[in-house]
Amino acid sequence: GSSAGGTVVTISGENLGDGSDVTQMTLCGAVASIVSQSSTQVVVTAGPALVEGLGDVRVFSTSFGESVSANAFTYSGTIEMQWTVVSAHGAPTPAAGTQGVEPGTTITNAVTSPDTVGTTQYVCTGWALAGNVPASGAGTEVVVTVTNHATLTWLWTTNYHMDAAAGPGGSIDQAPGWFAKGAAVSIAATADAHYHFTNWTGSVESFANPLELTMDAAVAATANFRPDLTSNSVPIPW
Repeated sequence: GSSAGGTVVTISGENLGDGSDVTQMTLCGAVASIVSQSSTQVVVTAGPALVEGLGDVRVFSTSFGESVSANAFTYSGTIEMQWTVVSAHGAPTPAAGTQGVEPGTTITNAVTSPDTVGTTQYVCTGWALAGNVPASGAGTEVVVTVTNHATLTWLWTTNYHMDAAAGPGGSIDQAPGWFAKGAAVSIAATADAHYHFTNWTGSVESFANPLELTMDAAVAATANFRPDLTSNSVPIPW
């Protein structure tokens, strides 16, 4: 069959299974997709080759365990490993998707971070690699020598923007910035002399001071203040 996979292969023999309990088939070590099965015949679609040339056919069933036919299948043509990149955010290099590469190819993988979309920011925390080594790591770049079919997944966390400000007559103790999703943020408002705090307005409406937030979304809040008044409603003079 072609080293790229996709060849439909029929395996015939005794006691391959009970007609429904074949759980896996491999051709030269590469897992094949089962199309149909009976107790004497299994039809599969060959997967991409792991090695070039002649190899064993192995059938695994619940009833009979492992059945092996030695040197019964041959992959032909140049072997290509499937290198798959998965990324929910950013602009990865190579791009998200699957490409075929020759065994032993060295690939420098990178992704742009952070990826900011309005008031939401996605930050790459590292990567996970299935099917090849190394298995995982931190950072936004990894160099891999491809020896197997493998999937590289870029990992992300989410930040939300907190935009807090003070109106005339006071100040707050937090500058605008990015905070991790789920983070607890406390913002205290302090009135200037002859002013007093009244409330928060914006995406959050509150009379509490300090304002206690859980960053499950972006926040815009303004601390409002009013002048202190005399008994006849005249602002207290400075």
